Amino acid sequence: MNRLPMTWAVSKRAWAGVLVGGVLAAANPVGGVSAAVAAVPDKTATEAAMPPVDGRYTLRRGLLKLGSADFSLITLGGGCYRYSYAANPTGLARMFIGRVIEVSEFCMDGDTIVPRTYSFTREDEKDENYVLRFDHERQVARTDGGIEIAFEGAVQDRLSLQLAVQRWVMANKGKVSDATYAVTQVEPDKIKVYEFRVTARENLDLGKGPIETVKVERVDPSRRSIRVWADPAQGYRIVQVEQIKDGSVQFQMQLE
Repeated sequence: MNRLPMTWAVSKRAWAGVLVGGVLAAANPVGGVSAAVAAVPDKTATEAAMPPVDGRYTLRRGLLKLGSADFSLITLGGGCYRYSYAANPTGLARMFIGRVIEVSEFCMDGDTIVPRTYSFTREDEKDENYVLRFDHERQVARTDGGIEIAFEGAVQDRLSLQLAVQRWVMANKGKVSDATYAVTQVEPDKIKVYEFRVTARENLDLGKGPIETVKVERVDPSRRSIRVWADPAQGYRIVQVEQIKDGSVQFQMQLE
């Protein structure tokens, strides 16, 4: 039986954790904001308010490269968008997990992101694939398998959550304070609330010179957490993410 060095000995679930769930959901599912769908604002104004998210990120565990992640946000018209995430494992990581694709379609209701549909596809574990369809009038999310998850008030899916947190940071101009942002995420089998806070302004060097960033952290009680660095000069684009467990960095994601 082949054994990996201890620094590389990661369970299949752990490998999947960093490749599944995009930027903010990487540390466990997180959730967001919504309301009954009403009239949407002017399309141009909505587009201008959306944070930049397109880009490729490198996924690492220590010095070991796990793969890359691509994000894309496109306009569907009428104040609606499609936000997608694709994780592409490379090298050793391909032994543990296949390509992962997540897609969220949502519309804007004023300044609120309202998820419509969310799909999760994992090429090597097709029994884990699912689609969620949100009915905000009935306040129910439904899978294609007929499972219904009731919710109250504002919610997000795994991807739209990321944009909701970014928009909150933007609205507060990245100000460091004790204020927290609670978001509620819907999964096929559960609903959970998470809290985020802007904790610091830090200089970060990703190989192209130092940049001043805003650090956002998950602060609700848990063994798992996440740290996110966003660049105000790029419209609060996320440039680095760290997944934390029991105080130690497990995985890292950096903008290429």
